[in-house]
Amino acid sequence: MLKAAQSTGTINGFVGLLAHRTKKIATIQEINEAIAQAWAGKA
Repeated sequence: MLKAAQSTGTINGFVGLLAHRTKKIATIQEINEAIAQAWAGKA
């Protein structure tokens, strides 16, 4: 039986990693597309 690992971070921590890394402001659609590509192994 496989179980998912418990998350050790928060979304705020994740977003904090990205802070001040770019001047571009992404739309929700752009973010979702980037996530989908990464999930599919295309990023």
